[in-house]
Amino acid sequence: MSNFPTGWFYIECPNRQGQVLTVSDMSMQPSVRVELRPKKIGGHPHQLWCYHQGFLVNKHSGCVLGVEKDKIKDQCVFQSKRLVQGEKKQAWEYVNSKLVLRHGDIEYALNDLQVPKMTMEDQGCVYLLNAPY
Repeated sequence: MSNFPTGWFYIECPNRQGQVLTVSDMSMQPSVRVELRPKKIGGHPHQLWCYHQGFLVNKHSGCVLGVEKDKIKDQCVFQSKRLVQGEKKQAWEYVNSKLVLRHGDIEYALNDLQVPKMTMEDQGCVYLLNAPY
């Protein structure tokens, strides 16, 4: 299921006014944490994402959003190289305005901490997907 917009977009947390998912330190390296930071006007590439074949891809680095360990609950999200195996840690859905990873029959969603973590889907927070222009 894909309810993601086409093209580049911000992933904004309305619980944290004006904050969007941002690759920390504008890094292009994999295994860098993704945090909620104030949105920079004009479409800064380290804050822009697109949806491609189940993956959320960062414009600046070309890396994808995901978790690093098989135990998804309570993990922070990172930008990573796209995996051929273990894609369950990187394959996103947008369900009821939440960013969701599925692990078998269990759904996990992103919460609204400054450094967002994965939680049970019913405890996840709403995220808005907004074009930069």
